[in-house]
Amino acid sequence: MREIKSNIQYQLAAKEMRDGKRYKQIEIARATGLSQSMVSRLISNPSLENFTFGSVVLMADWLGCSVDDLIKEE
Repeated sequence: MREIKSNIQYQLAAKEMRDGKRYKQIEIARATGLSQSMVSRLISNPSLENFTFGSVVLMADWLGCSVDDLIKEE
């Protein structure tokens, strides 16, 4: 069975490089409408299996990428 892994850290680093800025989790939470704890879990968790599709979509929108860009299968 393939495991769904998160690529959010990579996409966040890419956004920070594009924008020339480091983002704090509270800034991401305010911009996405997600709680700071949800943002923290999304960024630090290596798996996306326990998250709602809606939270992943909100993160993808803010990062300026597709949901597919946030997923890597292993």
